[in-house]
Amino acid sequence: MNRFFFALLALVSLLFLPSCAPPADPPFTGTSYCAARAERPCEREERECRLEREWSESDCWTACLSLGDCSACARLASEPSWCNQCRYDRSPPALQPCVDLGFSFHRAAVEDASVREACRRSLATATACGVTIVGDPCPDRARVQRTEMSAVYDCRSAAGCDAEAYVACEAPPAVHGLEPTVCGLLSARCGTTCSDELAWWLERYDGWLRYDVVAALQICLDTPACGDYVECVNAWSAAVRGD
Repeated sequence: MNRFFFALLALVSLLFLPSCAPPADPPFTGTSYCAARAERPCEREERECRLEREWSESDCWTACLSLGDCSACARLASEPSWCNQCRYDRSPPALQPCVDLGFSFHRAAVEDASVREACRRSLATATACGVTIVGDPCPDRARVQRTEMSAVYDCRSAAGCDAEAYVACEAPPAVHGLEPTVCGLLSARCGTTCSDELAWWLERYDGWLRYDVVAALQICLDTPACGDYVECVNAWSAAVRGD
């Protein structure tokens, strides 16, 4: 009886041990930050004051060199500069409204090994067929592409140097609706359309990208201002491409 009790107690204690499972790999992420804030009134006054003093110094030296009258320069040199209007302004600059947003995107640190190795096999086949490959793009691709892309790369490897068979290896179909979403918002917010290059890229790579990569784009879709929206989409696409 005692042996059964202690065995049961040990089993129960195991159930309440802290989990030793490793944390999930960090996904592709995006953040926004304030790149520039509005000037405080004193900062604007300081800038205008310094500009006015520079003009006065320029005028005095012009008169000094051309007319020999250097009295204004001497007076300016003896006067202290009163352009420190923010000396007594205790309002923190960080409380000023943001006038320019910045965006930062970070790809997942962990590569999908199946995508990376299938990609390398495909590029090795292309190299054997006379295609020049610069560097190794496969680790970058393995951080943003869906696992299903490994089958596409293996299909290309099997195609060898047969161009028609290579082209027949179709990527996964579009599942995110990137081109109509991104370009539709560009039209609504900026009154313009996507460039042919961007529209092609969004449509072509829609089915290639992992869900966390596309989810990070939401920060752009929630950005209402035209300029900020364009900057955000450009930052996101650059991070996806590894630029």
